[in-house]
Amino acid sequence: MDWRDCEAGASDPWHRTVRMVLPVLDMARQACDGMKAALAMAGLEAQPLELHSAVSCALDTPDAAAQWVQGRRVFARCTLAQRSVGFPE
Repeated sequence: MDWRDCEAGASDPWHRTVRMVLPVLDMARQACDGMKAALAMAGLEAQPLELHSAVSCALDTPDAAAQWVQGRRVFARCTLAQRSVGFPE
């Protein structure tokens, strides 16, 4: 796989596929799983959120980051992500 494969897939995503590099995909999954576990252990919200919803909520909430770190449910009204892109269930 090289950049041409990625470019072709980006230009026609519904009809072309880009071969995934499984060791990289596995590392990304493990990183996501580790992050979710660490957030949950710290008592912080760790559910996957829809990006636009979470950014909007963060921008609309004064001191959102500080509140989140204190364990407040800042993102409770956000839309949950349907699935993680690139990570088949």
